[in-house]
Amino acid sequence: MYGKLRGKKALITGASKGIGRAIAEELSSYGVKVALLARSKDKLDEVVERITRSENEALALKSDLCDKASILSAIIEYKKQFGSLDFLINNAGFGVRRLWQDIPLDMELEMMAVNYLAPVILIRHFLPEMLHRDTGHIVNINSFAGIYSAPYQGAYAASKSALVSYATSLAYELEKTNVHISSVFLGPTDTEFIRSAHDEDWVDNHKKSKLNTTKNVAKVVISTLVNPKESVVVESPLILWAARLTNLNPRLARKLIEKKHAPPKNFLE
Repeated sequence: MYGKLRGKKALITGASKGIGRAIAEELSSYGVKVALLARSKDKLDEVVERITRSENEALALKSDLCDKASILSAIIEYKKQFGSLDFLINNAGFGVRRLWQDIPLDMELEMMAVNYLAPVILIRHFLPEMLHRDTGHIVNINSFAGIYSAPYQGAYAASKSALVSYATSLAYELEKTNVHISSVFLGPTDTEFIRSAHDEDWVDNHKKSKLNTTKNVAKVVISTLVNPKESVVVESPLILWAARLTNLNPRLARKLIEKKHAPPKNFLE
């Protein structure tokens, strides 16, 4: 079944490192032409060079996902180089774990722009053409934070929850078409994102052996493209249900969570 990926075209955001890079490299190994979008042109060029050395086609698109004009410019360049799009992978995102008063308003707005608004802009530009051809697949890399808002991560959880709601609603409208939309829910994954979003104590509580690997996430994404599902969990499905059940008694859930996850250090200062 993976043979049907050959010759398809994919756009992956946040593809200069981490999960996005792993997805790009995995897709290219199946003969998919990949367009990589991120802010760092140097890092993008490194990934493109690595992929093209394997005689696969890749395109670097420098773009700031906080800036609508920058996104639109990247879309124009993509269409000029690759034309139509088969797979849109909305992977880029960032978050922080802090007390709300320690998160600047500008950072909260940037989180919403990157984690939610940028995917919506990209979806709205590529979905009409997918529907016209009656083929295509949108994959949103999401988080359990999109289902349950853990303490000290309100802005991040809000942005991810918004993306879940948008995708779930859109899935109703796409149900009778051959265009698919999937939400891939991740737990903690071994990336720079984890280390930048959390303090050292939090990271220490999640030993490396307990973290997802980018390679495993990439394989799940490719499997989802081959066998479309609306919701996919890169963990035991029981964890997804547990996350949903916590909403029945949020106060109790928060107390249980904080037994394992110490508050940010400045909470105690």
